[in-house]
Amino acid sequence: MATPKKIMNFLEKSGVKFEEISHRKVYTAIDKARTLKSKEDRVAKTVVIKVGKTPFITVIPANTILNIEKLKKIVESMLDKEVNKIGFASEKWIKENIKGMKEGAIPPFGSIWKIRVIADKNLLKNREIIINSGSNTESVKMTSAAFKKAEPELKEAIFSRKKKKGV
Repeated sequence: MATPKKIMNFLEKSGVKFEEISHRKVYTAIDKARTLKSKEDRVAKTVVIKVGKTPFITVIPANTILNIEKLKKIVESMLDKEVNKIGFASEKWIKENIKGMKEGAIPPFGSIWKIRVIADKNLLKNREIIINSGSNTESVKMTSAAFKKAEPELKEAIFSRKKKKGV
């Protein structure tokens, strides 16, 4: 499956430069980095979270995991209220609300679905990044600046941490 038309149209309307890149079928950002022989900190991992009924798309480097405590503070500042719990969006919720995108390949373009996006500065410090396109066999390479232009409401913060060895 190629990059969904919805994503290609969004990128073209955003007026950003990008490159669609094909690769073997992968389901994780780490596998994508290894397949493409790219540094893991340049490959984006998209994680959809929910705070109550409010979804957020988070984008972090492939070689990191979410720091929930830091993310909680960021979300609280965005919602202007205290947050008790952050959960991961269920597969069912994703299929119903982010239609046409393959599991494990959710693009970080939340504005398409009116979902706020939070991107980790550790990913954005790279000049070029590789992000999900909605397909398990294609990805999108673009500059961090192009990603920010495509998602002008993007919230930037540091909320990831390196994975421990063996995890």
